[in-house]
Amino acid sequence: RLRVTLDGSELALPPLQALVALNIPSWGAGVDLWSMGSEDDVGEQSISDGKLEIVGISSSFHIARLQCGLAKPYRFAQASKVKIEMEGSCAMQVDGEPWMQGP
Repeated sequence: RLRVTLDGSELALPPLQALVALNIPSWGAGVDLWSMGSEDDVGEQSISDGKLEIVGISSSFHIARLQCGLAKPYRFAQASKVKIEMEGSCAMQVDGEPWMQGP
C-alpha cells in the first residue's frame, strides 16, 4: 500500500501497521524510538540536522512492548528527503491529530 523513498532510494518495507517519521526523541508517551537498541550503528538524532528518522511498528502489541522496553522498532534510516506514495486511503496522524489521507 505504501511506497517510501528516502533520499532518492526506495525503502523495502516489511509488513507494518505504522510508519513513523520523527524529528524529536519522544513518541507515544515518551518512547525514544530512534535510540532504542543503541548497539546498532545509526546516526545520532538531532532536531536541527535537517533529517527525519524513519521507523516502523508492526502491531499494537509491538507498541506495548516498545513502551515497556521489551522490543525495538524497525529503524530504517535518517533522511533529508522523504517521499511517501499511497495506493488508496491511509490513516495518518501528526502530533496527535488523526485523519484519513487519500492517495
